[in-house]
Amino acid sequence: MHTLHYPKLLLLGCSFIAAYGLYHLGVFDPLPEIVNGYGYLSIFLAGLLFSFGFTTAFGIAVFVAMGQTVHPILAAFIGATGALLTDLSIFQFARVSLQQELHELGSCRLILWLKDLLHPNRIPQRWRAYLLWSVAGLVIASPLPD
Repeated sequence: MHTLHYPKLLLLGCSFIAAYGLYHLGVFDPLPEIVNGYGYLSIFLAGLLFSFGFTTAFGIAVFVAMGQTVHPILAAFIGATGALLTDLSIFQFARVSLQQELHELGSCRLILWLKDLLHPNRIPQRWRAYLLWSVAGLVIASPLPD
């Protein structure tokens, strides 16, 4: 009988694929209309949506729709609070639930090969700085939760 080596990471990947499929089916389309019109509560919910990869656009839509009816500084603070709560929950989930599998993944041959490839002696310090900032920019700019 075969056992899965990384079941939680596989489930996480499947959830990304399912979210992508649901997004393209239009399941999230009525979301901005549902949360629109509740003032600062809508802004808080938009902040919660903003941190999830496939609902970021809907969070932005709510921010834009509510832009004329709420104070921008207070709305930014409330929306940021919602995004912070979502980010903390994602971080806590990843830290607690995926920590063991990520540790095991670190000893995988592919990861060890990548570590050896990116070893400080092989890449000049200046290039490593550019590579680090480039990867960080790609992670932040990607629609996936960062």
